[in-house]
Amino acid sequence: MTELDWNHLLRQQLDYPVRRRLDGLTDDEYFFEPALDCWSVRPRGTGTAPLLGGAGAMTIDFAVPEPDPPPITTIAWRLGHVIVGVLAMRNASHFGRTATDYMSFEYAATADEALAQLDAELATWIAGVESLGEDGLARPCGEAEGPYAEYPMGALVLHIHRELIHHLSEVCLLRTTTCTPVPAPDRRRADMARDIQITFDCADPAALADFWADALGYELQKPPSNFVSWDDALDAMGVPLERRNDASGIVDPDEAGPRLFFQKVPEGKQAKNRMHLDVRAAPGLDGAERMAALEAEAERLVARGATRLERHDPAPPFGAGHIVMADPEVNEFCLD
Repeated sequence: MTELDWNHLLRQQLDYPVRRRLDGLTDDEYFFEPALDCWSVRPRGTGTAPLLGGAGAMTIDFAVPEPDPPPITTIAWRLGHVIVGVLAMRNASHFGRTATDYMSFEYAATADEALAQLDAELATWIAGVESLGEDGLARPCGEAEGPYAEYPMGALVLHIHRELIHHLSEVCLLRTTTCTPVPAPDRRRADMARDIQITFDCADPAALADFWADALGYELQKPPSNFVSWDDALDAMGVPLERRNDASGIVDPDEAGPRLFFQKVPEGKQAKNRMHLDVRAAPGLDGAERMAALEAEAERLVARGATRLERHDPAPPFGAGHIVMADPEVNEFCLD
């Protein structure tokens, strides 16, 4: 019986037409959202998912643990997952690629760029598998694979190839279904209000989140339910220490108010806000009693790093009186 070349046979698994069926992928197909509230790859500052990965102009939506039911994802998201989570991170762990993860990767802003990233990572993976030879397929994966460290490399190769085949097949299927979306009024009841999130661009997300949690009576968003702390969750996601203050979120413990999300950006504040928060710091009070309560809260927040800008005394019938403030990163708000 002829001896089988298992390494060659494993690499042959990827010699199938799925990748070729992605040739000519357009940007419209790449970003097409077949349903409301899809996860996708988006320009920085526009994503609303619990966690946003990416180091460049684009970010990818995700959460840990995955929501139940999981959100529908776009071709852009699926390719991002394949390029980074399936290929690039394994190429870095086993075949000499520069280290990367979901948080530090620069996601593609176009379909052509995404396909080029996919082809580059596929080439690195296939060359790496070939370099293992027959003996290398039998050696343990090592500590990079965590609880599967003792599994043979051949088992990892089979796993990665299963992931590639089924995820890229999903992309091909989704590509065949892309069409003009059903108009939003037909997909959502006209009387259904949408939740909102308020997002702050800032230099120090953790510090600003702490300030606003105190100002509003909010609390830091808890880590995913299967983790004791955010450090544990970020360890599981492979987020390096230097990236762990890229974002923070706070929530209303009574689940009545919107989530506030703070994301690190390189530039500082450039001009006066065209939108601001009014913090109801003297509910039910009028006149001098109201202004005294606002002054007390202004003094407390100044001690937390806020700046007092100006006071507006009561001016009936429309002006009840308020104090204009700025948070530690000079975002204006009112004590009202």
